[in-house]
Amino acid sequence: MDLMLYPRDSPWVELTEPTRLLAAQLGLGALRESFATHGSLFKDRPNRIHRFDGGLVRHNWGKEPAAFRWNDVTTWESRVADLMRYGAYLRTDFSFTFVRSDGAKAQLEGSHARNGPAEALAYAALGHRVCGILGKAALAAALDELRAGQTLTFGRTTLTTARLRVTSAGLRYRTREIAWAQMAAPIVAKGTLTVPYAADGRAFYRCTVADIPRMTLLLNVLEARQAASERS
Repeated sequence: MDLMLYPRDSPWVELTEPTRLLAAQLGLGALRESFATHGSLFKDRPNRIHRFDGGLVRHNWGKEPAAFRWNDVTTWESRVADLMRYGAYLRTDFSFTFVRSDGAKAQLEGSHARNGPAEALAYAALGHRVCGILGKAALAAALDELRAGQTLTFGRTTLTTARLRVTSAGLRYRTREIAWAQMAAPIVAKGTLTVPYAADGRAFYRCTVADIPRMTLLLNVLEARQAASERS
């Protein structure tokens, strides 16, 4: 996919007055980073995205700005894949989607090479950074649900995989169960999440990251519950 980013010092990247007013009204705090993209035909019609301390503001050309406060985002997804041809690396494609409780979406997508350009690398890094922020913001509520005896579910049900269920006792996947003390630290490598058994390293659960919405929250929950198990 083609990614057309304005330079970071371009006037097209600057905050619009409607965005400034919305951020102030919602108390989003300090502005941390800004980007703007454009289509191939209309380079004077920017789609802007800004990260504040308290959330994102998306301002697409011809539309009103929309805020995505961290606590308003209920699910998020990331897809990052290296495109290869005959064993040779061509580029990395990325896509991040953030969805509010009312269904409104903010998306970051594009591509870059391993060494640049710097603007595209920074844009992809924004997506990863927001996923990390959301995973931390949702952690306390998720742990409260587990302590209350509720079950958290992650992933999708497809022909080849099922949802992973997290309980106060451990994990359930299909008909199998594993206690917190029986699992090793999760491993994320080459776009895949693996939860291994501590005893022999075999995979209890394996799934592509792209098929696990709220992936960063899952990782934070696993880390917190395993740490609590080790202390007990």
